[in-house]
Amino acid sequence: MEFLSVFQCLPFIIYNFIGNNALINLIKSKMKKSLLIGSVLFLGLSAANAQNIIFEDDFESYDDFIYENVGDWTLVSEDGNSDNTGFADVTFPNQDEMTSWIVFNPLNTTPPIDEVTTYNWDFSAENGEKYMLSKFSFQGPNKDWLISPQIELPADGVLDWQFKVKAPSGFFENESFRVLVSTTDTDLSSFTEIGSEVTPVAKEWLTYNFDLNAYAGESVYLAIEYTSDDIFALLVDDFLVTQEVTAGTNDISLKNLYIYPNPVNEDFSIVYPEGKFNSANLKIKISDLSGRTVKDFNSQEQYNVSDLAKGVYVVEATDGKQTMSGRIIKK
Repeated sequence: MEFLSVFQCLPFIIYNFIGNNALINLIKSKMKKSLLIGSVLFLGLSAANAQNIIFEDDFESYDDFIYENVGDWTLVSEDGNSDNTGFADVTFPNQDEMTSWIVFNPLNTTPPIDEVTTYNWDFSAENGEKYMLSKFSFQGPNKDWLISPQIELPADGVLDWQFKVKAPSGFFENESFRVLVSTTDTDLSSFTEIGSEVTPVAKEWLTYNFDLNAYAGESVYLAIEYTSDDIFALLVDDFLVTQEVTAGTNDISLKNLYIYPNPVNEDFSIVYPEGKFNSANLKIKISDLSGRTVKDFNSQEQYNVSDLAKGVYVVEATDGKQTMSGRIIKK
C-alpha cells in the first residue's frame, strides 16, 4: 500500500467534516484539474478539529467489588456514614463494609442483581460490565468523594471533562452530586466546586460535561461527591477528559496518529505523516486499556472494529522501527 500525504488524504478528511453531498458535488463538478486542486488545497487550509484523549477510565480493569486501592483513585467517605449493607435479595463481596465507593459488577452479584425484579431497579452498565457505585447513608446526607488521579491538562485547545451517571432505582430519580476540581492535592479542603447536579430521570445513563478551560496548563484532580440525603445509590462510569484542537494541514499527526471518524461505529481510517513509515512492514495493533491486544491488521485503507465492545482503545502503528499511537472511542 502506498502512503498518502496529508494533501492526498484531504478529500477523505473533507468528507468527514463537510458531508457526503458536498464532496460528491465537488467531485462531479466539471472543473479544470488546476481549479479542482486549488479548491481542495483551499479547503484543506481551513481548520479541522481533532480530539485528543487526555485521561479516561471505564473501571473495567479493576477487580469486582473492591472499595480501596482502586488504581490511583482516592475514595473518601467524609460523612463516615455510608450504608454498610447490600441490596435486598442479593449478596456480593464487601457488602458489609463501610464504603464510600465500590467497583460494582451487577452481573457478579448473587443472583445477578437485575434478575431481581421486585424493586423496579436497573443496575446494568451502559458499556462493559463495571462502574463505580456509592450507596445511601442511613444517618444524614452522603458526603462520598470519588477523586481522580492527577491529570496534566494541556495549555491549549478546548478542554472537556465528561462522565456518565445513573440513578438505578425506579422509585428515586433525584440523586444529587457535586463536581469539583483541585489544583494542588486530594485534601478535600483543596477542591473548588464547578457544578452541582440532580439526576432528572431514573434508570437511564446520563452524560455530563464540564468545561476545564480555566485550568489549562495545570495539573488537576477531578472529584465527584455523592450528596444525596437518604435516597438510594449513584452509579458513575466512563470518566473522560479530552482536548479538542484546531489543526491546519501541516499540524496533522505530528505526535499522534490522526484517526477519523472518532468516535467510531464500524470503520476508521488513519492519516500517516508522509515518509514516517515503511509501508511494506506497517502493522496496526488495537489494544484495550488493560494492554490486551484485541485486533491486529496489516496496513489497509480502513479498519473495521464493529465487533468490539463499546469503550476506549489504543491504536498503535509500527513498521518495526518507528511507532506512533492514538486512541479511539468505540460507540
